[in-house]
Amino acid sequence: MWLEKFKNKNKETKYRYYEKYKDPLTAKWRRVSVVLNKNGKQSQKEAQRLLNERIEAKLNDKTPTTLKSLTFHVACDEWFQSYIKTSGSKRTTIKTKLSKLNTLKKFVDEDILINKITLSYAQQVFDEMDNKGYVYQVNKDALSIFKNVFEYTRRIYKLQDLEFLKDITLNKRIKSYDEVKAKRNKYLEL
Repeated sequence: MWLEKFKNKNKETKYRYYEKYKDPLTAKWRRVSVVLNKNGKQSQKEAQRLLNERIEAKLNDKTPTTLKSLTFHVACDEWFQSYIKTSGSKRTTIKTKLSKLNTLKKFVDEDILINKITLSYAQQVFDEMDNKGYVYQVNKDALSIFKNVFEYTRRIYKLQDLEFLKDITLNKRIKSYDEVKAKRNKYLEL
């Protein structure tokens, strides 16, 4: 541990204590710091305790740094590239998936982090799609893509807690009498 004496913006003397540690994931040296008002034995012990807590928190944080900054749109793009390579689907199917993926992305904010999406936000997205007049099948396909993106993120980035995906519901539109009659008469021969 070492310290630096400095003056803050109010011209008060402060002491910044530093400690280095080796990051086991990257094998690089990192440092943490804490600022205290005094430089006595008691302050040094307090600084050492705080620094050790910060180092322990950094070492125990198993969340990949990429997951912390991964947005939903980037995750969608990564999933789609993986889908193209692994699905074995025809070009027309891939074009249809891309169209439905773009429809879904229109309703999700571009800068929202994927690990911050909750059930209420996801439900709001699909309710908004329903309010815009998209048919049930498009919403159902978008929900399928939504779940696939989260499953891909769980597999690749170790995203936790996907239980809320089961609770997303889609609104079914009630068919009018004319629609039911037209469907019934569609197969009747005269």
